[in-house]
Amino acid sequence: MSISITLIGEQKNSILTRKGAKSGDGIYVTGIIGSARAALLLNKRNEGYNYFRKSLVKPKPRVMEGIELSKFASSCIDISDGLVKDLKSIAILSNKGFVVDVESVSYTHLTLPPRDLE
Repeated sequence: MSISITLIGEQKNSILTRKGAKSGDGIYVTGIIGSARAALLLNKRNEGYNYFRKSLVKPKPRVMEGIELSKFASSCIDISDGLVKDLKSIAILSNKGFVVDVESVSYTHLTLPPRDLE
């Protein structure tokens, strides 16, 4: 079975694409990076599994955040493929580079590769 839905409407603010990044733009992330990956890494019997599983099977659309960001942002992307990979997509399409202060990025500690979990 396949279900397809099409929505048509108007956007009052600018429509954000992956190719609009400009020099000097900030990088903003909503939510905590790595929650869905944490669900994949955790054993189903682990007490944290159900908490992280919600991010994997029922991610919360951040509509209000998107509306606010569209007032000043120049591009956007979901980071379901990972922050680095998706930032690279924006950089390539916008013909720009980026610098990330990794110390300021919020993430779930369970997103470390399995060999680092002990």
